[in-house]
Amino acid sequence: MYFDSHAHYDSRQFDSDRDGLLSALPLQGVECVIDPGCDGETSRKALEIAEKYDYVYAAVGWHPQEWESWTADSIGEIRALAAHPKAVAIGEIGLDYYWDKEHKALQEEMLRAQLELAIELDKPVVIHDRDAHADCMAVTLEYPSLRGVYHCFSGSAQMARQILDGNGCENVRIERISGKLTDHYDPENGVLRLSSEVYSSSSIAALGVAAHEAGHAIQDAQDYAPLRIRSTMVPIANIGSGASIPLFMLGLILSWEPLVKIGIFCFALAVLFYVVTLPVEFNASGRAVKVLAASYLPEDEVRGVKAVLSAAALTYVAAALQAVLQLLRLILISGNSRRRD
Repeated sequence: MYFDSHAHYDSRQFDSDRDGLLSALPLQGVECVIDPGCDGETSRKALEIAEKYDYVYAAVGWHPQEWESWTADSIGEIRALAAHPKAVAIGEIGLDYYWDKEHKALQEEMLRAQLELAIELDKPVVIHDRDAHADCMAVTLEYPSLRGVYHCFSGSAQMARQILDGNGCENVRIERISGKLTDHYDPENGVLRLSSEVYSSSSIAALGVAAHEAGHAIQDAQDYAPLRIRSTMVPIANIGSGASIPLFMLGLILSWEPLVKIGIFCFALAVLFYVVTLPVEFNASGRAVKVLAASYLPEDEVRGVKAVLSAAALTYVAAALQAVLQLLRLILISGNSRRRD
């Protein structure tokens, strides 16, 4: 069974084949459709279609792009349309800063009026959210009893862009990168790179990852000391981790203690890098949770983000602990070797 929760079959683009298309849907496993209106006219059209097909329902409302036709009487018109037995939601409503940045106040006024109507009528909402996620979430979070779906949310990259711009990081670029678990912030070039899985996703995990990496960019902008130390240590740690074991083993084979100690010292530099990484990652996660809770996600979804980021943080803790234990192991092997000599 398929449930199409957002389809504008009222659009003029379907005038030539609307009936044939809608009649074929059950044969393809589509058993329920919601057609959201965008103003009074299209909401009425959606209801007409819903009356004709048992499995089609309508949402009634005023889309933010239709602000020019919004009047003081519009909310009354929606109220009347919502009384229809096949009007199951208020929508499509919301904010859209992609097409129109000049009428943000009016868009918000329209959104609030329709949200309040939805609560009054105890109906869910269909929210259009394009390039306006921070404001859209800020408004909807003021109405905790709301229920419904978000539509047209552009994904984690959009949210990361808004987080960066809101924290003085307008110059940080966001790029899509191939591979899995490749998300990172590049402080040298001022680029936040998100994997394809995260870039366009609106899942809780993806939002958490994007906000976490944006947290690193904010750390960089605010000259966060542990990040500076970690960035400085990267080349040293790379050399240390790559050269430590070969030097250590060669020192043991040659029974040359100075070379063994150099190997241990190199590995200790790598361990120090792991240790310094911990406050950097925990701080970035803390920043992510704070900004998401303040402007982007409801409380239950914030808990999901915390769970995702906590699990990720544990991998850093495990890596640091493993590195420390390996360092202790090298020291013990070195001591045993000296006693045999």
